[in-house]
Amino acid sequence: MARDLKILKGSPNLCCILRFHLTACLIVFFPLSSLAEKKNKEETMIRPPMPESLSVMAYIGTKTEIDLRVVGRIQEPLKILIRKKPRGGTLSEPVPINRNTFRVVYSAPADGVEGVDSFSYAAQSVDSPVSYSAQVQISIRQRPAQLDFPSTLDFGDVPVGDTREMQVVVSNSGGKTVQLKPSLNRPWGLVDPLPISISGGETKKIRIAFSPVSSGVFGDKLTIDGDSNRAISLRGASENPLQWPS
Repeated sequence: MARDLKILKGSPNLCCILRFHLTACLIVFFPLSSLAEKKNKEETMIRPPMPESLSVMAYIGTKTEIDLRVVGRIQEPLKILIRKKPRGGTLSEPVPINRNTFRVVYSAPADGVEGVDSFSYAAQSVDSPVSYSAQVQISIRQRPAQLDFPSTLDFGDVPVGDTREMQVVVSNSGGKTVQLKPSLNRPWGLVDPLPISISGGETKKIRIAFSPVSSGVFGDKLTIDGDSNRAISLRGASENPLQWPS
């Protein structure tokens, strides 16, 4: 043993070779061990919850509730992060509805036009990184027309040869403008020229004339918006005028 040590001590070239090999091993194996440690760390990292993309429709000048749903492993408390805000409308803060659903309220501007808006959001559990962003597409449309009018209109008794006018009030509580072209059969008639245009939020009065030319009880339906099930029932009666004996 002492003889071997003496040989190594007396061989400087051999010592240099051993030191070189030792250094090379450290250079090679140290990065590999770091990579392995990093890989193991990534494998043990908790996956974040997955937000779902969706498409919704909103009407100009109204508020629309949108439910944001998250799937996957959820460790409460769960956070919803708005990553990109909508360009046109405004968005409320997310409010939890249940364990994996949050609700936001999108407000479309009243002076907006039909088109498309969007926003994106991400999710994060208490023990996970932030997820990727999911996209919410919002189709902006004008509110459809919503016509309101009475169901019946009674003209009472009108003598033969006379005319009685009454008016019906029609309002549009929707957004779109509607063109009305109602039609009637005799002894009924429309006094106002057609078509009758009613914009969103507007109210119009339609005048109707009842002109019986014979005695009897009369009825008809005034269809307002093209749906025969949504019409105004008209009623009227007539008798021959009283004639005094000569």
